[in-house]
Amino acid sequence: MRARCIDHRVGERSEAGTFLDWPRFVWEILYKHVILAGVIAGLFVSKISIACDPHARAYMDRALAPVGDDNDATLDLLTKTAGASAAIAHIRKVAELTRASRLN
Repeated sequence: MRARCIDHRVGERSEAGTFLDWPRFVWEILYKHVILAGVIAGLFVSKISIACDPHARAYMDRALAPVGDDNDATLDLLTKTAGASAAIAHIRKVAELTRASRLN
């Protein structure tokens, strides 16, 4: 079925495969791939710089630190509100009572 002028919306040109469509399509694909290659190259450079850093293995962040039993009192998420503090106190009380019952 051939598109006629009445089949198009007002203000839009016909996309019936003109010679200008293919170069624009190729340009869009190349442009997007160049941007993607730039992002990948940046990530690769970051990977190499981290791998070459002699102190990379020694890096320790608070989020990477091992979890301990006493971390509940120091975490910001659990110390900012009264409800969270009460929940932590309850958990500690239950743990203390269950520990005491195991010993008897």
